[in-house]
Amino acid sequence: AVRYHGLGNFEQALKHYLAVLDREEFNVEARNNLGLLYHERGLVAESVDQFRQAILINPSYLKARGNLAVVLMNAGRLPEARAELRAALDMAPRNVDLLVNMALVDKADRRPDQARETLNRALGYEPKVSIHLPTHNEPPQMVMETLNALAKLAYKNFEVIVLDNNTKDEGDWRPVEA
Repeated sequence: AVRYHGLGNFEQALKHYLAVLDREEFNVEARNNLGLLYHERGLVAESVDQFRQAILINPSYLKARGNLAVVLMNAGRLPEARAELRAALDMAPRNVDLLVNMALVDKADRRPDQARETLNRALGYEPKVSIHLPTHNEPPQMVMETLNALAKLAYKNFEVIVLDNNTKDEGDWRPVEA
């Protein structure tokens, strides 16, 4: 179903999603994807129904909540979109996608100050990133230059882990250790 959906073959994707749901009525991914398929075809009521069914099955399924909010926003149903996004953000207050969608709802609802504030919140979150630097018998100067360049990143919330694969020559790893 997903393959046909990705290829834009609506009829085959629909057929396969419905077959999955015949076998697994409570499959939230299939319901979410079917909701997306309906939305892409402009079938708002059907799309909303599939997202709502997915949420009934799993109330914490953020993909369906976010997708439902986008469909509702695009349909001009801003209070409903806002309510869905609030419910989702109660579960995941730092979810950048949800925050950006909330800012879009605020903008569409002519609340520019609220939209700006929400967007700034979204931009302020920097998830922790772990950068792994694998080495094996590398020239120490090259490893140190790489580490120095990483230290100058503008991104603040990161760590660098140097993973050396049994470099035997102490002259290659000792200068980097310092």
